[in-house]
Amino acid sequence: MNQDPTKTIKNILPEIKNATLVVVTKNQPFKTVEKLIFSGATKDIGESRWQEFQNRFLIKTPPSTKTLYETCIENNIRLHFIGHLQTNKARDIVKHFDLIQSVDSIKLLEKINKEASLTGKIQKVLLEVNISKDPKKHGFKAEEVQMALSLPLQNIQINGLMTILAENLTEKQQLTQFEQLKALTTIYELKTVSMGMSGDYKLAIQAGANMIRLGSIIFNNFDFKTVLLLNKEDYKVSQSKQKHTNAN
Repeated sequence: MNQDPTKTIKNILPEIKNATLVVVTKNQPFKTVEKLIFSGATKDIGESRWQEFQNRFLIKTPPSTKTLYETCIENNIRLHFIGHLQTNKARDIVKHFDLIQSVDSIKLLEKINKEASLTGKIQKVLLEVNISKDPKKHGFKAEEVQMALSLPLQNIQINGLMTILAENLTEKQQLTQFEQLKALTTIYELKTVSMGMSGDYKLAIQAGANMIRLGSIIFNNFDFKTVLLLNKEDYKVSQSKQKHTNAN
């Protein structure tokens, strides 16, 4: 039997000890996210695409009288941006997110600092480190972290490091690379080490993660038909497509 996402979260929390759980809500309908916020099951929500965030969090969806963004603020939900960030979207992300986890270049770091300075905000960020040295991934090299930390950026607060591992690694390789990122945070006396997703979070916790990012493991346990029913517009679209398929 499929579980409600809030129950899945409660089952996961004991496994991750004192680590912060960032619930990744990308692709989830308005009502599912709204219900999650009101449940109190999490205080940290992660989004990876600005356009999708804009469409779901900044636009009112009847019968709700508030946007999801307003609901997050009222319920003290911290918003994390975890996807690849282009410099031309930096202003929007700085305006709406508490923590930007995916700062992957000096150019982006400087752009965020500039945008934050316009409003006097001290923007909290994590440096994304390509600890796997994967050419398909974004991020600083391990040896570049010190240079990024030494930049005189008045409106940036670098809280720690984040990584996304390469695919198709053995568990031993995953654990080793997680331990390498943890070691970097220790060397530079940084507070946050954000690593571990649905497929590898237990190894990340073992290696010392104090923040993990989970989405599919939480929402895949939720009956997809129920999700659609929570969003009437999505449900109508799915029914229309189904009728078209049957007619063919």
